Amino acid sequence: MQKRHRTILFFVLAVLFLLIAPSLALYSQGYRFDWNQRKVTQTGAFFFKVSPTRVSIFIDGEPISGTDFFFGTTLTRNFLPGPYHIRLEKEGYISWERTLEIQENAVTEAKNVILFPADLKFQALQEGIEKMWPSASGSKIVFLEQTSQGALQLSLLDRSTNRKTVLTAPLSRSSEILHVLFDPQEERVLFQVAGQEQINTFIHHISASATLCGQRACSLSLAVAPKEVVFSSSPNRVLVLRNLGTIQILQETDYTTGRDLAYWGTHVAAFTVSGQNLLWLEREGTMWSVNLGPQASPQMMQTAKFPVRQETSYILSAEAGRIFLREAEKAYLIKNQEFQEIGNGVRDMRVSPDGRKLLLSNNSEIWILMLQDDDSQPRKREGDRIFITRLSEPISLPLWITSSHLIFSVGNTIKIAETDDRDRITPLEIASFVNPQIFWRDGERTLHVLSEGTLYASERLMN
Repeated sequence: MQKRHRTILFFVLAVLFLLIAPSLALYSQGYRFDWNQRKVTQTGAFFFKVSPTRVSIFIDGEPISGTDFFFGTTLTRNFLPGPYHIRLEKEGYISWERTLEIQENAVTEAKNVILFPADLKFQALQEGIEKMWPSASGSKIVFLEQTSQGALQLSLLDRSTNRKTVLTAPLSRSSEILHVLFDPQEERVLFQVAGQEQINTFIHHISASATLCGQRACSLSLAVAPKEVVFSSSPNRVLVLRNLGTIQILQETDYTTGRDLAYWGTHVAAFTVSGQNLLWLEREGTMWSVNLGPQASPQMMQTAKFPVRQETSYILSAEAGRIFLREAEKAYLIKNQEFQEIGNGVRDMRVSPDGRKLLLSNNSEIWILMLQDDDSQPRKREGDRIFITRLSEPISLPLWITSSHLIFSVGNTIKIAETDDRDRITPLEIASFVNPQIFWRDGERTLHVLSEGTLYASERLMN
């Protein structure tokens, strides 16, 4: 080859290198030419974390590598900015579909994805049930059942052992169970039975063979029927709210002896127990607190006065370090020493397991209120609201099954909805029963359903 040809070849290769090398460098850093925008742009990526593991992933209908066996995760790169249709699927499960957006030089995450069984299996646990009251964890269930003689009795089913305990003697058909409440440790259960023009309150110790009363259930005798009874944080004590003419007295009582130990407030509109503290709202609008230990001294809380209305029901609750007040169907959050209205037409509200979200529901709608900032995708700020669904049929009381998923029933259908509002939220139908009453057992990740007098338990709903 002549020197002239070698020189030309060198310069050609040098020019090609100068043209190609930057392109290769940009390509390696995720830059691509966007033909729709007619410009060079940096790509983004998708990160998925899915339960169960080994899930197939399709992006705009094209299959990509699925999630791994151990953690159910995958990262897939080099997507131009814009919307993509995502489908995650696995045999035997309901597919997950969503349109997600890719941003330049960013990772779009979907880390709380759960695929639910397409054909959820149930087994019958107990028949002849007329009504049930599950504990907070779902591991214990009090239920009203019909005996072989046609009478009624109140029984307790411990799901951890499947052991059934009868709580009451046979009850007449005219008897009514007014109230059932488990203590926070689920070691005791309180229930009230109305019949023959009187209300009897009982406290049953679940694990003990006998209480200080000399039997497994203590009977609390009160001269005046209580308006409300809850467990105190102190052993063998309850807090009783009673109407005495024009006043409403809140007192602490030892149910093993029947002795009144302390009186808190004389015009109490609502109260709740939070750990070792008792909180209550007086009819004059002031909030009070007292530690339920020895030598307790009540303190008025530094909050604005709340305009309490006569002949109106109030419910006070404390969850995740926050205090909530319900006034009929209005909901308030005590924040910065003020009562901030957070909802109207509210039938029920529940804090998520992680304490970041508050579920607000009525007969036809479900909303989520953010109680604090959440920097995971989709990012939310405190005070943001997420609309979940609106239906023409009445919605049962929704329940959290994770901090990102709700379960509820509508008519004869049981549905699950995500709280991720990127794209439209479409609740999934997972089961069908006649007039179901549902509750969730978190420890086993199973759904329990009472339908037509039979209690059913599902297979494990998720890992």
